[in-house]
Amino acid sequence: MSSGFNTDVKVGDRVLHVQTEDRGPNHPSIDTVVYQNGRIFHRKASNYEQFAASPEFSSEELRRRVAEQHKTVIEAIRAGELDAEILAAETEANAAATAAS
Repeated sequence: MSSGFNTDVKVGDRVLHVQTEDRGPNHPSIDTVVYQNGRIFHRKASNYEQFAASPEFSSEELRRRVAEQHKTVIEAIRAGELDAEILAAETEANAAATAAS
């Protein structure tokens, strides 16, 4: 079962998009990507291959894990833990825009 979450997070004048999804049984990974202005600047992946093979596996527990990872990344953004990555992404985007002009 594949599941996912999408949330826009406003930080100051920035709007970041957080997308978390289960990659499915062929690629047992929970993948969270944070976008700013359409560009990826942060990614967190959690392999759940061992969990998928265990007797404790259930689609409900997998969905809970996907939701928890999504929430954890949003909390990290709000706590300022990704500020350096946000600034680096903005600096890179500005440099690319300047080079293109």
